[in-house]
Amino acid sequence: MSSKKSMPISKIISNCIYILRYAIKLSPSYYTVYIVARSLLLSIQNVLVVLMMKFLVESVGQRKTFNDALTNIIILCGILTVTIISLIIIDKIDEIKSGCIIGIIQREILEKASKIDLLCYDRTDFYNEFIRALDRGETQIAQSISLVVNIISGITSIISIVAVIATINPVIAIFQFIACLINLVTMIWIKKVEYKMNLESDPIARKRFYSRRVFYQASYAKEIKLTNIKEPLLQQFYNSIEEERAVVKKYGFNMILVKLSNYVIGWTLCVYCIPPLYMLYNTVVTNRITISEMSATHNANTNVFYTLNDMSNKIMELQNIGLYAENFKKFMEYDIKIENSIGDTVLCDRPYLLEVRNLSFKYEEDGDYILKNVNMVIKPNEKIAIVGHNGAGKTTFIKLLLRLYDAMEGGIYYNGRNIKEYDINDYRKLFGTVFQDFQIYAGTIGENVMMDYTSIDDKPKINAALKKGLMNDKVEFLKDTVDTQITREFYDDGTSLSGGEQQKLAISRLFIHKKPIAILDEPPSALDVVAEHELNHSMLCEFKDSTIIMISHRLSTTRMTDKIYMFENGMIIEEGTHDELMENSGDYAEMFRKQAQYYA
Repeated sequence: MSSKKSMPISKIISNCIYILRYAIKLSPSYYTVYIVARSLLLSIQNVLVVLMMKFLVESVGQRKTFNDALTNIIILCGILTVTIISLIIIDKIDEIKSGCIIGIIQREILEKASKIDLLCYDRTDFYNEFIRALDRGETQIAQSISLVVNIISGITSIISIVAVIATINPVIAIFQFIACLINLVTMIWIKKVEYKMNLESDPIARKRFYSRRVFYQASYAKEIKLTNIKEPLLQQFYNSIEEERAVVKKYGFNMILVKLSNYVIGWTLCVYCIPPLYMLYNTVVTNRITISEMSATHNANTNVFYTLNDMSNKIMELQNIGLYAENFKKFMEYDIKIENSIGDTVLCDRPYLLEVRNLSFKYEEDGDYILKNVNMVIKPNEKIAIVGHNGAGKTTFIKLLLRLYDAMEGGIYYNGRNIKEYDINDYRKLFGTVFQDFQIYAGTIGENVMMDYTSIDDKPKINAALKKGLMNDKVEFLKDTVDTQITREFYDDGTSLSGGEQQKLAISRLFIHKKPIAILDEPPSALDVVAEHELNHSMLCEFKDSTIIMISHRLSTTRMTDKIYMFENGMIIEEGTHDELMENSGDYAEMFRKQAQYYA
């Protein structure tokens, strides 16, 4: 959805209906009973309030005894009290039920998010919608349920009160509907303007929040104190405030004029002036209505207006939800292409031939190619290195091998079959992977190695993996060893790891479940030369019966591999062994010689 494109009313209604249907299906019987019960109770409450006023004035006008009046008032008050208590109880039940429903919605959103194709994260427009869906999804649905209940309750309440007014003088109700219509039109215009204003101010607000946030996050504290970066950050913060002020000024004046017009015409004339004068005329001059009827009608008339006005606000909230619900609807209805792929089982007993045939890829249909006509044959148990400068397409190529992306042209074949023919989850079980941008999670060391739940039985293999990843010396000296919490996100006594220790921990994940194919994207980049050499030796020994694919800028590892592929601008420009490429004196040889002083 384009952020600058206005949305037609029909689309807003369609989106609201989608969200409401999505909500109601979660608990249809409960919401049916709740809507009916609340609507009925609210109608009874409003009618009783009107009738009580009429009865009080009639009692005075007809000079009824106090005891006669008291008996009837007690009966009406008793019914009204029971009605109000019932409304409070069912609203409290709904509050509890809504919490459960929100939990279910959040779970469904997270499950959907876990399956969204990776390519969506690389597309700015979809990613923005994705974030809005996650941020507001469950809130939209919870609000939708509350709003539809209030609107239906309001409609039934208005019908019941108007029915009472109609028995006295139906013309009076017209003024309230005129006032409500004016208010509704005004609110629609204001909400559209507010939506446009939010679209302009949201990016500015994000910039302001970012500029402010970095000042109280520990990860930024050292650089802020030791450098002058705080000056441009503060300036960015001040600029964003001025930009937000300009946006408010751009839209604010017209909004004030429209609101003033609404209050003068809609509220003052159609609610507080004309209806009372009309009722007074019909009571004093024409004698069409009695004093008690005038009093009850005025009370009912005011009640109708406030109910209509409240409904107008609720409708405007639905409009607002409808505008943002487009993101939620698109997110939930997104057709997952890769992550839901079902196919044949993959043989995982050993590595098989992996072929790349005329592979080409780009992120957008009309974008530039990231990879173009790549061909590669990786034999079982072969150790290969993929090298090249930043932006050459190396990591994108690995993501295609893992089928995180699908090729635009050409294909990847494993054991003679296109990888699209395999079940996606089964296919990915072939690979053990460590990416350059690996993540460390707020959990125990054991959980971060297993990347799953852990048990006591898992500790021996976790310790063995940490030893192969050269991380055992650190872990053995920790109080809780593999049960030590990493980061202080949830525990004050959590431990912090250095960059090199985090990388060793991530690489240890490879050793916990030995896979036919190991993929390492810049595996030892945070390690010193000695640790890098030890770790490479450990990996080559452990995975001697596996295929290894390494991406590296540091070419010290490439001498240990069977074959090297050099990428440039998305194409393979050189391939061969280390000795062959050095003999050719091409780009690889030049890169190697520039780095030789660091690992000679």
